[in-house]
Amino acid sequence: MNGIVDLEEAPSDAVAAIYARALIGVRFRGAWSEAACQRIDAQLEAIDWPTEGLDDDLPQLRTYGRMLAPSRRAPRGPALAEYYAGVARDADALETLFDGELVTRLAALFGRAAGGRPAEVLGSPAPHRPATLREIGPGAEAAAHFDTYAPSPSFEHLHALTDRQVQLSFYLQLRRPERGGMLEVAEVHRERGAAAVEAERHAVPLDVGDVILFDAANHYHAVTRVEGATPRRTVGGFAALSHDRDRLYFWG
Repeated sequence: MNGIVDLEEAPSDAVAAIYARALIGVRFRGAWSEAACQRIDAQLEAIDWPTEGLDDDLPQLRTYGRMLAPSRRAPRGPALAEYYAGVARDADALETLFDGELVTRLAALFGRAAGGRPAEVLGSPAPHRPATLREIGPGAEAAAHFDTYAPSPSFEHLHALTDRQVQLSFYLQLRRPERGGMLEVAEVHRERGAAAVEAERHAVPLDVGDVILFDAANHYHAVTRVEGATPRRTVGGFAALSHDRDRLYFWG
């Protein structure tokens, strides 16, 4: 199995290769310019950022926009009524930050990785966020985990609409911390049991402006502790093929 490779080195249908376990993920180099990311990051510093904490014990972990994912605060996922309530506001705020190009650029990138399939924000049973802003502050980290969800009302529609053999995770590296804050991914597939959990994780270097798309459901992954005074900021979400594999959905 190949690990995570630059898009130019990947098969023409990289997403199919990921589903076939021939690849873990792809990296899009320079998807946004460093200058554009710095401008967006500066705007975030200048506005009132209505962030949501993911963990009452770790206030250094926060997001702009509620993620459709489990957290220690909501281990079975957010109530859908609460999730959908702020979608339009958050989607508009993100598009404004990205000069109206976030969704179109992500869709174009993911379409290339998916062999030309259309890529679109999940719109059923209601519009979803295209992504969320995530911040990991100094001294915090994201513990090693798989992105697989126990059945609950929050995720029933994901099972109905997407092929759950794989759930992809994606993010844009918006800001790098002074030290640490590195994504680490294990190459061992989770079906190998305890070996997947205990396997050595490999760091995936990303520059500001790079985007990564990888199988987060079947490969143990973590973000190392952020060191220094600068938080780690990313813009990311999740993605999966439809059941008939004719399109790629993504959401935040």
